[in-house]
Amino acid sequence: RVLLHMAVDENRVVLTHDSDFGTLAIRQGHPVVGVVYVRPGHFPAERTIETLRSVLAMNVEVTPPFIVVVQRSGDDVTVRIHELTLPPSEQGGEA
Repeated sequence: RVLLHMAVDENRVVLTHDSDFGTLAIRQGHPVVGVVYVRPGHFPAERTIETLRSVLAMNVEVTPPFIVVVQRSGDDVTVRIHELTLPPSEQGGEA
């Protein structure tokens, strides 16, 4: 929770191999700018960087708040995007 608070305060996205960040954002409604969850998490750092380069080459567009789940299987990289809704107090518009 501390990391999510810091990320929101600094308008940053959390990059993780830990599904708990998505759980906090989706099930518990914790505010996030974005979470990029890379699966599986047991790859060496170099393989994770290759995976992220593949995602960047896809030109994935997201609008905060969001969760992006990146799955690597061999050389195949898939991306699922979950756009989250802002609480009514942060949605803008007329009050």
